[in-house]
Amino acid sequence: MKNVEIKSFTNPDHHGVLPDNLGEAQVLNFQDGETKISKMRVLPGWRWSTHMKEMMGTESCQVPHLGVITSGTVRVLHDDGTEDTYGAGDAYMILPGHDAWVEGNEPVEGFEFSGGWTESLPSAS
Repeated sequence: MKNVEIKSFTNPDHHGVLPDNLGEAQVLNFQDGETKISKMRVLPGWRWSTHMKEMMGTESCQVPHLGVITSGTVRVLHDDGTEDTYGAGDAYMILPGHDAWVEGNEPVEGFEFSGGWTESLPSAS
């Protein structure tokens, strides 16, 4: 194994598209087999329960997420009824059991360091 592995989002290992073309994600997989970074862009109108629930086959998102938002705002509703909002400049960790959506009219852009949901997206053509 090399001491340094350098990858670029211009040549991702996976480029997925959200249903209804409401966003995309580029995924980089590193040689240790566990480390992944996703760069995402999600458009206004996207909501997990509307656009991902059927594909994932669960009532709420069961994937934990760790990431940072560089632009836009996300609203998350947890299964226990609590809600949170996070946006540009915020780092986040979300436990399984939630719904989430883009809040407002600005696309959400950011990076996720865990949470394999972006790899389940259909590949971009």
